[in-house]
Amino acid sequence: MSSPNRRHAPSRAQRRWEDVSEWPFQFVILPVLVAFAFCLVLFLGSKHGTRLAAFRTWFHTTLPCKAPHCIQATSLLLQHNARVVEVGSVSAVDPLGLAALAQEDQLKFNFDYWLAEGEKLAGQQTKDCDASYGVQYVEKWRKARMDWCTASSDALLAAATTTTSAALGATGAVQARSGIKRRLHSSSSSSAGTAAVGNKTSTAAAKPSSKPSPSSHSSSSGGGSGSATTASTAAAAAAATSPSMLSGISLYPYHDKDANLLFAVSSNTVLDSRSFLGSLPGEAPEARPGSFAAACHVGSKAPPADEFMGVEAVRRWTKDALKVDEYDKVSAACAVRGGNSSAGAGPHAVEHPVLLLSRYDSTNAFRTVEEVLFAFTALSALRDPRVAKQGIQVVLVDGKPDGFYLDLWAALSRPYPLRILSQQPWPQNTCLSHAVHSTYGGSSIMTSIGVARRTTCRSSVVMAASLWLRHSLGPAIQPPVRSAFGSQRQNKDVVRKSVVWISRRNFEGLAQANLTPWQDQRRFENEGEVVLELQREIWRWNDDACIRSGLTKSFGSGRRLQQLRRLMTTLGLDTAGTTTTAATTATTGASGGGGGNADRRRLAVGLQAREDDTTDQGQEQDVVFAVEGADGQQRQRRLLRGSGGGSRCRASSVFFDLRVVELNDIPFYPDHVQVLGQATVLAGAHGTGLANMIWMAPGKGGVLELHHNSAGNDHYHNQAHLLGHKYVNVESDGDRVNLAAAAEGLRKLLDVLGS
Repeated sequence: MSSPNRRHAPSRAQRRWEDVSEWPFQFVILPVLVAFAFCLVLFLGSKHGTRLAAFRTWFHTTLPCKAPHCIQATSLLLQHNARVVEVGSVSAVDPLGLAALAQEDQLKFNFDYWLAEGEKLAGQQTKDCDASYGVQYVEKWRKARMDWCTASSDALLAAATTTTSAALGATGAVQARSGIKRRLHSSSSSSAGTAAVGNKTSTAAAKPSSKPSPSSHSSSSGGGSGSATTASTAAAAAAATSPSMLSGISLYPYHDKDANLLFAVSSNTVLDSRSFLGSLPGEAPEARPGSFAAACHVGSKAPPADEFMGVEAVRRWTKDALKVDEYDKVSAACAVRGGNSSAGAGPHAVEHPVLLLSRYDSTNAFRTVEEVLFAFTALSALRDPRVAKQGIQVVLVDGKPDGFYLDLWAALSRPYPLRILSQQPWPQNTCLSHAVHSTYGGSSIMTSIGVARRTTCRSSVVMAASLWLRHSLGPAIQPPVRSAFGSQRQNKDVVRKSVVWISRRNFEGLAQANLTPWQDQRRFENEGEVVLELQREIWRWNDDACIRSGLTKSFGSGRRLQQLRRLMTTLGLDTAGTTTTAATTATTGASGGGGGNADRRRLAVGLQAREDDTTDQGQEQDVVFAVEGADGQQRQRRLLRGSGGGSRCRASSVFFDLRVVELNDIPFYPDHVQVLGQATVLAGAHGTGLANMIWMAPGKGGVLELHHNSAGNDHYHNQAHLLGHKYVNVESDGDRVNLAAAAEGLRKLLDVLGS
């Protein structure tokens, strides 16, 4: 008899083997697979690094990305720049130095090209339209330039004489004064235009003269060593006040209809960023006196009128913060050209042009569009060769929240990084070699019109700005991935276009307690019904195409009701979309003509009967009805299936789709730009979301605005016409929007844009 231990030995051995049998997978195969996967990721990253990096943009992270360097690192713009750097077109960007422009950025800063393209789209305009909204508008603003702060020869001469007097004594000072005076005389004419755009700085005047001066000649003839020292010291003093370190500030005041527009251009100025920003009262710069310094003098020349100098932002630079005649300060700060570094102590100089932008509302699309239009118009008026060759960096000099449009400003700033001065201030006493000072918020070619004045002009300037923006953010508008084999689809003749409805339901629901009275006034309670009616109208319009003739219609009774109404329009009995028998009878009875009131009532009753009929029987047949004339004879009128108002089917193969988007639910870049950039019709209630029509292809879109409890505000009427878009306005009041009027307005746009 075997012992219990010997009996259970095989089972224990089996369990031990089962435990050990898994060890090759756990301890060998699994680690090998993990290592292989890791190596594969590294390999793919080296080949397709930008695609892998894009996951940070495609998928949301738990940590907010608000810092400018983080935004740059995770945006599609950086991926595009990384590809350019990879092929060797652009080197790493020095935040203070110069950067080479890629081909697309060179085109971006060619403003003459964009204005010419805008003129092509705008076409022939009346003289008034061209003068108010065309290239003449830019030319008039360009001619409004005035040199406001110029280099003063007397002040600079006095400063130089004081410096040399301390070192040379009275006799040496007189000799140095005469030499410096000759140097200043040669450069005084160029110093006034230092800030003027298009005027090149005279480098010859900045270099020490190689020809010996009379003082140096007499000193050398005297043969004294002290005379040589005197001459060299005088030359050094003159070089210290070199005309290349002089400042200049030019103003561009322009009174345009209801607005006073102004921007400034400065060169060789010194900014103390922290002092200028201060405590940011009201999210605007405090502009402490002396935080902005210039080596120039505001002489007796009269400044612009008070209405211009009161313009925000420019006033902060030219009146509140500016300290003039700071020759020594500017000379010390602006002398560090080349080998410049943003790190470390000592003076710093920004060698490339900068656009100092103060935003009005960083979360408002309409205000942002105004600021973009102002920037485009100002840079077009400047026609600055430095900007064309070097680009321009956008610097936000306000204390506003980041907002939703940082990617927009980053695209315009490329290849330089967008700089938010409140988060990334420049070192103390940084020299700005060339700066454009934008008006503080909400001023543009659209502001000049006002909210109650209407225009139907097309604007080559606004259309050019739209093209400019679409070019700057082109990768988001065009699909990033396309087939290498071209367009492969079965229905090759079909063209799909989109209608985008801008919803506000989530925003109004979340901010219900915090809505302003103006926002609350424009609310309506039947947005869902409006969207459904627009969708039905799109389907009905699509059913009018000839290629759908003979097919079952999207809406039976509703479709036939529409056909009846169109037949009445054809017969001169337009009911203006009324749906009740009494209203129809009254409308047609007052219109006159045709076969008398009896005929109109009979046709109206038939219309009401058709509307009340909810059956689908016979919906695929042609609509035939009899109209009795004044002579008692019945005349048959046939409306073919798919007819469009008495005519046969629509030959066009254009079809529309409806897309409902709440812009507050999705990020601006790339989602907003992609949806709106590919839209054909933009529809929505009066509000800032309609300003996004600027992303649609100019001259090729349409705008349906529901003016609900907001009549008299024609912002978007004017913007649509300036962009060359078709525009339809639907007025309504109360708590609900008129569904029939909204559908009729949309159909007008579809008829025009779908042909």
